[in-house]
Order: sequence, then C-alpha cells, then structure tokens
Amino acid sequence: MTPAVLIAGDSIAATYPAEHVPMTGWGQVLGELTRPEIRVVNFASPGRSTKSFRTQGRWDALLEALRKDDFVLFQFGHNDQKSDIPYDYADENAYCANLKRFISEVRAKGALPVLLTSVARRKFDEHGVPLQTLGVYPELMRGTAEETDVPLIDLNAMTTDWLTRIGAEASGEYFMHVPPGVYPDWKDGAADDTHFREKGARLIAGMIAEDAKRRRLPLAECFL
Repeated sequence: MTPAVLIAGDSIAATYPAEHVPMTGWGQVLGELTRPEIRVVNFASPGRSTKSFRTQGRWDALLEALRKDDFVLFQFGHNDQKSDIPYDYADENAYCANLKRFISEVRAKGALPVLLTSVARRKFDEHGVPLQTLGVYPELMRGTAEETDVPLIDLNAMTTDWLTRIGAEASGEYFMHVPPGVYPDWKDGAADDTHFREKGARLIAGMIAEDAKRRRLPLAECFL
C-alpha cells in the first residue's frame, strides 16, 4: 500500500483558507514536492501544542486516519512554551512525555514517526545574528529523537543557518510582512516574524524534502 504523509503541528505547518492569503503553512504546500500517488493529510492547526493537539481532538482524528507504513511528521514548540496560556503550555517534562506518547501510538499502528524541530523566528540582535526564541524546546525535540530512535529533521538549525546567510532585510519577504490595503484579511497590514508567506512556506517544505533525501531517511521515498 502506498504510504501517506500525515502532519501534526501548529500554525507554522497549518493549511489556511483562501481568504487568509498570503499566510501559508509548510504543510499546505508539501504535497507539491511528493510523488503523485502520495497523499499529504494535514492535521496541523493554529495555536496547537503537544498538549492541546490531543486535548482538542486533533490527535484522535489523525490516529483514525493513520494506516500501517504511513509517516507522521511532528512539529511543535512555538505554543508549548507559552506559560501564560494554560491549555497550550507544556513544560520540559510534559513536552517530552507528550512526544513519546505520540511516538508510541504511531508505532503501535505500524506507522513511522518523524520529529521536526520548530523553525526559527525572524529575530536578530544588534549585530545581525539570529536570536533563539524557542528556549529549550528544539533541544528537547533533538533529545527525544535520539532517545526514541526516531528520525529528526532539524528545521530549527536549518532556518537559523538560512537567516544567518540571508540577513534581516532579505528574509522579511518570506514572512508575513504585508502592507495595509493589499489583502482583504490583512487590511491593516502585518509585520509577523513567526508565520510565513507562500514563498517562505515553500522554502521550509523544500528543506524537509531535501534533508530527507540527502540523509536517505525512509521519508525520502515520498518525494520526487
């Protein structure tokens, strides 16, 4: 049976309706890079964390759709760190425990988990060096991948390297920086250094596909 790629994550990976243009999640465009017979099923949703993805029912829906030999891509961290939002917040121990439970349940169905560290925000110090705004969560994801022997795609490292190369000014066009009066859903404009425009979402999707192929991960079989 041909595998599918299922995505569990937050707003960075989510699929947005047409009226939300130009905001685009990488999960929304990942299917452009897969072989024609591969289905990409995106369960990522804005505001979700490893905690709320389960408590708000997204995980049950994903498990219902999951089949043997499918792949599940996990990207969480942006919302887990929000200690002021109790229904999302997962401290270090809870974050790792939540990921391990996801991994166990995916494997129980004969499917294959893949962990992705959260993409870096577009934040720079006065010397033009990208700032790390995600605290310990990328390192926790790396550690969990190693401990559970799950493939890791280190988007945090890759996007930090990319921001270092391209710089603050040039990177703005990849993120949700839009002038007022251009898009109906953003009539007042936006200056968002977390979420991506279509160009940025395609960049992230490309990083995922290319890293999987370069390292010959099992996920690579899904890509062109």
